[in-house]
Amino acid sequence: MYTYQYLYDHMAGAQATHCIRRLPDGAIVPCDPMNSDYQAYLVWKKEGNEPLPHDPVEPEPEPQPEPEPQPEPEPEPEPEPEPAPADPQP
Repeated sequence: MYTYQYLYDHMAGAQATHCIRRLPDGAIVPCDPMNSDYQAYLVWKKEGNEPLPHDPVEPEPEPQPEPEPQPEPEPEPEPEPEPAPADPQP
């Protein structure tokens, strides 16, 4: 015998109304009266069973502001070349 679980619809931000999860195989059963799996679910529910609540919903992380770009460090100046030694006078 299967059990069932409600699903959470992230787009709607509420419990899904268009399908239900069948456990333990994880099949998603559309809420369509012509679907034999959905008909089996309705019989199961009519027998007094209730689906499990949907899994806990993790809150969406709040967007973090983009860090401000840091100015690129100025290049260090090239060292000046050493003057060439003077030729000794004869």
